[in-house]
Amino acid sequence: MRTMPLRIRRKGNLYSAKVTPPHSDTKWASPKPMSAQQLYDALKRKGCHPVDIMDALFICDPDWERRSPGFKT
Repeated sequence: MRTMPLRIRRKGNLYSAKVTPPHSDTKWASPKPMSAQQLYDALKRKGCHPVDIMDALFICDPDWERRSPGFKT
């Protein structure tokens, strides 16, 4: 897996993200706000490292785990 810079934003209990170069071959943005689980899974499919995703979630929303019952890595 590659390490990619990513930005996550919270919208209510949902999240959106952007993944940008230089560490990725392509740009990607979530098509709509998603649950933390949906976003985590989508970012992993794009090659983001799980630790980077979790770090970005915590930076975006320190309470994301409370808002995301049942979340699994």
